[in-house]
Amino acid sequence: MQALPQISPFRWFIILIFWVSGWNVPLAQVAFDSDNPEYFKYYGIPGQKVYESLAEALKKPEEVYKLRLHGEYLADKAHRLARLSRVQILDLDDNYLKELPATLGAMTGLMILVSRRNRIQYLSPELAKARGLMYMELYGTALDSVPGFFGQFQRLELLRIGPNYADTLRLSPSMAQMASLRDLQLLDCRLHRIPEWLPSLKNLERLVLIRCEIDTVQTALRQLTRLKALDLSGNRLRAFPKELYHIRNLEYLALRDNQLTEIPENILFLNRLQTLDLRGNPILPENLRLLQLALPRCRIIWEPPRPKN
Repeated sequence: MQALPQISPFRWFIILIFWVSGWNVPLAQVAFDSDNPEYFKYYGIPGQKVYESLAEALKKPEEVYKLRLHGEYLADKAHRLARLSRVQILDLDDNYLKELPATLGAMTGLMILVSRRNRIQYLSPELAKARGLMYMELYGTALDSVPGFFGQFQRLELLRIGPNYADTLRLSPSMAQMASLRDLQLLDCRLHRIPEWLPSLKNLERLVLIRCEIDTVQTALRQLTRLKALDLSGNRLRAFPKELYHIRNLEYLALRDNQLTEIPENILFLNRLQTLDLRGNPILPENLRLLQLALPRCRIIWEPPRPKN
């Protein structure tokens, strides 16, 4: 579990000033992870109470900035969320929701949105009104597509989706307009191929596409000049993607559980690589020895594929 950075109240005050004024504000490296239950302490206005009941929150809606609703049935009362316009952090978990309701668009101060164990099939375009969103995590969805209005999230820095229980997941080309996106993570999403517009995300630092049924890398990933971490584990790659040779700032590369038999010597061009994860690939031992010579400063992780039952 990744540790959360402690952000001082003064820094959050400065961030809020920039956010309210509409200016862009650079933050530290993306480290947000809702798996850490303490994250409510480190994000949003410091010292605010975390409300854990919709009924309680509606008694004083003007005082609600942090809202965590776990296991509460919301399918027939999600419209009431419109009264909570000051919410900055919204954590929804197991609420019997099949769509992210349009009322979330009324939360013009929303900065963090997390949804878990809600089989979300539809994302209302009204959500685009929450343009201050910085972090969004959607777990256990059933989306056919990520809609075009995501391109309006100009301050979104992290987008994490997965697992997604649908036959496919289409990503709108409008997502290329998310100028602040630095961390894109799609897990167990049936993409089948990497979107051609992905290199337009010039500020992307981490790209995670795990178990997305990808068999080739044809997109010009070399244009992602700021990319430092790339994880293509659990896909269907049979050959090392040549595009990766050109991502010279890459520090972490995971190709775990693919079908690679050899890593060409040209990988030495990735001279900033610190970790190379090749576990679960049928690579010959002599190739591993050559890799260690080509990348003497890189930690190479390998173990043979597990037998299939």
